[in-house]
Amino acid sequence: MDVMQLMKQAQDMKKKMEAAQAELANESFEAESGWGMVKAVVNGRGVLKGLTFKPEFLQKDPDFIEETIIKAVNQAMGAANKAGEKKIGAIAGPLKGLMGQ
Repeated sequence: MDVMQLMKQAQDMKKKMEAAQAELANESFEAESGWGMVKAVVNGRGVLKGLTFKPEFLQKDPDFIEETIIKAVNQAMGAANKAGEKKIGAIAGPLKGLMGQ
């Protein structure tokens, strides 16, 4: 493979990565915690877009409230990260072959 072909492939891959990142930014990932009392929604870039909870949730112990919110947000971010890795990995897969991995 000559240098020009390699550069073209790199440019194509960059465009595909940018498109995938834009798609992920528009996708939503949600998770619930505390037996459905809290729901967190993040986009594919891991930005928290929504946090909802049942009214009775606020009557719980403050430590439980904190733990439950953190768990819901982390689970939603984990789902977003997993989707991103899958999407970007599918694009970057050919690089592994070029790098001998």
